[in-house]
Amino acid sequence: LLKTLEKETWKELGAFHTVMAATFHPSEEGNLDPIRNRSGEFLEKALALEQGKIPASFNTPGIRKAIGELVAGGRELVRMTTGKSGDAELVRKLSELHEVFHTIQGLCRH
Repeated sequence: LLKTLEKETWKELGAFHTVMAATFHPSEEGNLDPIRNRSGEFLEKALALEQGKIPASFNTPGIRKAIGELVAGGRELVRMTTGKSGDAELVRKLSELHEVFHTIQGLCRH
């Protein structure tokens, strides 16, 4: 119960989830405009997650490592969306980061 409450009040995780959902799910349908337009926001929310206060139950090496991967991946997404990266590369990177996010979600349950 404590973990559920902590997860629900972890504002940075919720904010990151919002931008992840708004960019990843359209990409599954072939719409890359959301990630191309919001890669900076994706990185901003990942950085806020990294720099914010992680609830005590979730402040573990595994979760901190995964958050670091989201930040590094967010930086890469910004480079990819401002550069000449192709759609397939962008979809692959966003899918990888979606899996990292699900790793965090899973670690928050255990």
